[in-house]
Amino acid sequence: MTVAECSATVTGVPGERLALAPASVTEPVVSALSGLDPLGVLTGTFRSLWAGTAPIPLGTVPAGQAVISGTRIADAVVTRLGELPVLAPVLAPLVSTVRASLASVCGIVVRGEVPGAPPADPPSTPANPAPAGGSPDGGTPIAGRQWTIAAVPGSTAGGGAVFGTPIPGQLPGAGFPAGAEVPQAGGQVPVALDARRSAGSAEALAAPRGDALSWPVLAGILLLAAVSAQLVRRWGFRRPR
Repeated sequence: MTVAECSATVTGVPGERLALAPASVTEPVVSALSGLDPLGVLTGTFRSLWAGTAPIPLGTVPAGQAVISGTRIADAVVTRLGELPVLAPVLAPLVSTVRASLASVCGIVVRGEVPGAPPADPPSTPANPAPAGGSPDGGTPIAGRQWTIAAVPGSTAGGGAVFGTPIPGQLPGAGFPAGAEVPQAGGQVPVALDARRSAGSAEALAAPRGDALSWPVLAGILLLAAVSAQLVRRWGFRRPR
């Protein structure tokens, strides 16, 4: 694969040979050569020889993505310039100028892609998808699932009872008209509950006053004062005179 520009992004098959078209660097080389050939003697000859030279090899396409730097491209171009005898008199100063110029302006991004590679893996599906017509979380079946009532309850491996099995053509309650009671169903037992008692009730007590004595305490104090007064009075009467 031949790259037409020294600064580009290309895509190829991994392992494919990659080369640079000489015409992509003609102008930078001629610009550097013009300063060394004021009379233009070498410039015309160089253009003719350079146009007929083979593509400049740059390596192979990698698996994935890689960047061919401007320095690497400049080295490959300088190697090819050294193969032209016409440039021998000015090759040394020409090489330094060309290398600096190409290293600053060139760079190729190469992406390797395998043709016919399989697409990315599709997202995995759940191991146990929910059956059609039922709710995924095992709750109440949605409309469309058909049931019948079993005569005798069975049992499951987990110890639960099975009261019905899904069969075509029957829905729960389909055998009874609207408003009718289910056979063998117990009657409704009226339950009268005291909403206040069942919910509970509470009444706030009056907070005691911190700045007044209660009546029992006050009565006790008065009684104690009266008894003390009687004792003092009797003791005073009994004193000898």
